[in-house]
Amino acid sequence: SKVDATTGEELPGAKLTVQEKESGEVVESWTSTDKPHVIKGLHQGKTYILTEDLAPLGYTLAQDVEFTVDNKHGIVNKVAMKNELMITPTQLPTTGESKGTGSAYILAIIGITLLLMGYGARRIWL
Repeated sequence: SKVDATTGEELPGAKLTVQEKESGEVVESWTSTDKPHVIKGLHQGKTYILTEDLAPLGYTLAQDVEFTVDNKHGIVNKVAMKNELMITPTQLPTTGESKGTGSAYILAIIGITLLLMGYGARRIWL
């Protein structure tokens, strides 16, 4: 599974690869969807590495996940890789009264620049 670290929900859009740890051989590569991905044919007792090659938009790359297959009793191994948002909800821009303050700053900078240019031109002509 490829999941959001905060919500635990499946996270589509990640490019993932599983390779055998010992040989480095790539077993499978895929893009995550809203459902867990199933890989058949992994060998019991072997260790594999799940790597994220490309994170979904807005998320940081996750750390590799190393796992060993242990399905002695027909139990399916489940491996989850978690991604953190690049911007946390507390860092998101606010809405409401502060909307448009960016353009006010730009206008102020332009105004100051024009004043300074006018002052400089006046000094040259005097």
